[in-house]
Amino acid sequence: MARVIANKGIVIQGNVLHWQPVLLNIMRIAGFTADTLPTFRRRGESTLWLFSRQSRPYGIIYRLGGCPTGYCFLTRLRGKHIISHWLGTDVMRYHGKLNPIKKLGIRVRRHLVDLELADSESVQEELRAVGIETKLLRLLPQTIVAEVTALPEQATVLSYWSDERFDFYGGSIFLALAKAFPEVKFLVALASGEGLTGIPANVEFLGLVDEMSEIYQKCTCLIRIPRHDGLSAMVLL
Repeated sequence: MARVIANKGIVIQGNVLHWQPVLLNIMRIAGFTADTLPTFRRRGESTLWLFSRQSRPYGIIYRLGGCPTGYCFLTRLRGKHIISHWLGTDVMRYHGKLNPIKKLGIRVRRHLVDLELADSESVQEELRAVGIETKLLRLLPQTIVAEVTALPEQATVLSYWSDERFDFYGGSIFLALAKAFPEVKFLVALASGEGLTGIPANVEFLGLVDEMSEIYQKCTCLIRIPRHDGLSAMVLL
């Protein structure tokens, strides 16, 4: 199906802020170089890029976050090879009872993906259970630079969720804790709180934060209770 390609360039897509730099460093140590793609926020933007002139120099697409089967098909149609690196939450598309289309997709991707990678043994087990065999490649930061500082005077709890994924990130549990401890300040990064009712007075929604280091300094602890996760960069930082 895929035509023969002459270009051997590698481009990395996904997880721009956290894992792309880690992967680039691993590749550099191994003697490989690669380019990176920005975050595609609109639906279909990655497909438009794939069929644009900008994709021509690249023979290998390294997808951080697991490559959906449909995108794998289009990538091979363009004559490119695929590395699909599963990190954690991305395996949830295969949770629960699989419909016939997903089952077919799992069988088809064995002929589409050149290399399936998993970031942990637990992710490997989840994928193996649905018939996707992977090799283990753990992405860890080069170094974790930490400075021990005094706790803030006011007890402050930090969490994170998006407005669209309130339930996934345990928003109701977080708000219940805020109601139970009115003397504690609760901060939520990324979310705006729009559409929620009955928000306790001690909860503050920060929205999108450009520089999180200052927020970390103000917090006593981090509460992170998503339904599923890999190794969170937020926890490491």
